[in-house]
Amino acid sequence: MNRQRQNVNRPQVQPSSNVVGSVGVTIPRDPPLRPANHPASSTATSASAAAIFKKLDRENRPPLADNHTGAGTATTNTIQRLPLRQSNRNKHTVSNSKNNNNSPLDRLTTPNAIKKPTTNIRATQSPKPLQPQPHQLQRKRAGHGNRIPVVTDEEVPVTMVDKDHGVTYTKLQLLGEGGFARCYQVRDQDGNLYAAKIVAKASLEQQRHRIKLHGEIITHGSMKHQRIVQFFSCFEDDNNVYLIMELCENKTLIEMLKARRHLTEPETRYYLVQLLDACRYMHEKMVVHRDIKLSNIFLDHKMNIKLGDFGLSAMLETPEDRKRTVCGTPNYMAPEILFGNHRHNQKADIWALGVVLYTLLTGSHPFQMEDHNEIYRKIRANSKKPTYVFSEQGSTSSEAKDLVSKMLVNDPDERLSISDILQHPFIQHQELPTRIPHSALQGRPTLQFLRTSSEDPASSSSQLNSQHASSDKKLIVTLASALTKALLNKDSIMARRKGTPIEPIVWTKHNAFLSRWVDFTSKYGLGYSISDGEMGVLFNDSTTLSTFDEITYRYIAHGSPPIIQEFQHTDIPTHLRKKQYLMTNFKEYMDEKLACLATNRVPGDTSNGIYLSKYVVTEEAVVFRLSNNILQFNFFSRPKLMFMEYGTKIIYVDQSRKLKMYELTEAIATGDRELLYLLTYAKDTLQAQIQDS
Repeated sequence: MNRQRQNVNRPQVQPSSNVVGSVGVTIPRDPPLRPANHPASSTATSASAAAIFKKLDRENRPPLADNHTGAGTATTNTIQRLPLRQSNRNKHTVSNSKNNNNSPLDRLTTPNAIKKPTTNIRATQSPKPLQPQPHQLQRKRAGHGNRIPVVTDEEVPVTMVDKDHGVTYTKLQLLGEGGFARCYQVRDQDGNLYAAKIVAKASLEQQRHRIKLHGEIITHGSMKHQRIVQFFSCFEDDNNVYLIMELCENKTLIEMLKARRHLTEPETRYYLVQLLDACRYMHEKMVVHRDIKLSNIFLDHKMNIKLGDFGLSAMLETPEDRKRTVCGTPNYMAPEILFGNHRHNQKADIWALGVVLYTLLTGSHPFQMEDHNEIYRKIRANSKKPTYVFSEQGSTSSEAKDLVSKMLVNDPDERLSISDILQHPFIQHQELPTRIPHSALQGRPTLQFLRTSSEDPASSSSQLNSQHASSDKKLIVTLASALTKALLNKDSIMARRKGTPIEPIVWTKHNAFLSRWVDFTSKYGLGYSISDGEMGVLFNDSTTLSTFDEITYRYIAHGSPPIIQEFQHTDIPTHLRKKQYLMTNFKEYMDEKLACLATNRVPGDTSNGIYLSKYVVTEEAVVFRLSNNILQFNFFSRPKLMFMEYGTKIIYVDQSRKLKMYELTEAIATGDRELLYLLTYAKDTLQAQIQDS
């Protein structure tokens, strides 16, 4: 898709325009992304939708009523249909759901005073049409029966033509399937990529389903915001209705959470701020989403949030207006939707955001139960005291727990507003990433690049702390300067030098590097081994346990400076025995599964005490900082770069795992294109870190 490339703006901590005299996160208001020359105006969308649904009304109009059994004379009066108006769609949804006695939902026993959700449990049945259209008869012969038909892959044409706008789309891959539609990646004739939501016309026989889809198109088409999936156009053919939307290449938060189990607090904070941005825009437009959940929160090519699926959204006519339709996904539904008179407004979305926040932090839903009725009872009981819990073994901060407790409040009037949430200490925390790397889809990134949270450069509480933080910065600045100078003089270096490697390599503790590693940060930490024989685990709680001979163990509490304790294997403290057990398992796994680089290094008799102090995952590499001042880039494309002696020497491992050591200038003199690219990437990464610090 042709996009206007924009910088990803980080929410800045500065005086908020919304709260006088306070300091808070403010949300940037950038223009939404839009491919050039694509019909995207809400007026055009409304016109297209009106034409489609007017035609669908005609197609599904019942025949003239017969006053007699058998053949007879039909009356001249036909059934009157209400116009498709957005303000009426919720009322029709409720009334039709009450009359649908064949729904499997009617077999459920619900708690007292709870209406059954009318959507998102997509197994409702609809009565047979009086006179099915040909494509409807074909579906029934194929075995669909009375269930609401979902378009099949065979029924989605390879090419889809939007005649009104002169655009032809080619079907590529299936992105997902819901209760009423399938979504495909498609490409237009100019090579732009989109997501196409395809709804079978056979699923729109009932007027309430047409009203629902029409309302979704009108509402979504009116949303123009960088944190909302952009709606471009809609069109039809004989069998289907097509909704063309922005493609989000990195799927949704649900896939990310399945791979990760839970996110770090900085990542969660980053995404919550973006969701608040989307919700503030919607709520100012008087729109209630009513189906905010992980599977409706998409990730674009820059790993930023895009809120989508407006199928259950509602438009409020005035600030005092309240909706009454009981709808949503059970785990995310607000108490005011489920209980009492069911009157709800935008505060229902705040409840759903609280559920999302808890789920991202812990990896589970706060009210998760096997049975929907048990979920509802748990939500009702939450009004007296919280019925959700945080694991005692978890590392959720008190600020995060406090924010969850103030969002998951049963009384909507007591629930925090968006402006209140933005001022909360959890959001105002200093650990707010500038971006999320693509590698975060599969593993936990270290979000403060080469610096732990305790090493705040602005802190001057201790001279020792300041000296330790400045030594880290000195390493980065010196290395970046050496790389910048050498790469600027590349031509003269190549003219004067031959690219000769250092041979033979003399191995010392100063050039020992990280030889193997395994990522299990989703639960415990990152295991590694050093080329001099040391093995350790950097645990998620910022501590390390390492050993050289499995006799003497070193326990490091990372900080400014790190605190190092030594223990013999016979007197390991009780609180470290689990970590010792985990480290043994890490070692066995690496010995069995991972090969070491051939270095011809002769192992020493004693430990050099080298350990991994920190690491970060960027878009192209994992960067390790070792205690011997080695800075190591392990690229996802397989090469490795180890910088030593403040960048004057490097170790280069190419894609075929051949290892060479060079003076930095000799490395540049090789003229190796891959090596030069990797050196340039390392320089740019370090310079970016200096600017951010």
